[in-house]
Amino acid sequence: MTNKVKEAFGGLISVVVLLFCACICGIILGGLISANIFLWHWIISML
Repeated sequence: MTNKVKEAFGGLISVVVLLFCACICGIILGGLISANIFLWHWIISML
């Protein structure tokens, strides 16, 4: 019984960690894309 609980708990933790990493990656990528778009608009408006 304890092994089953450990396996379930380990799986849950790994899923949470994966979701957390995915969220961080998404925020970083979104920030970079937004910064790029803002930078291009700024460059075009300066020209």
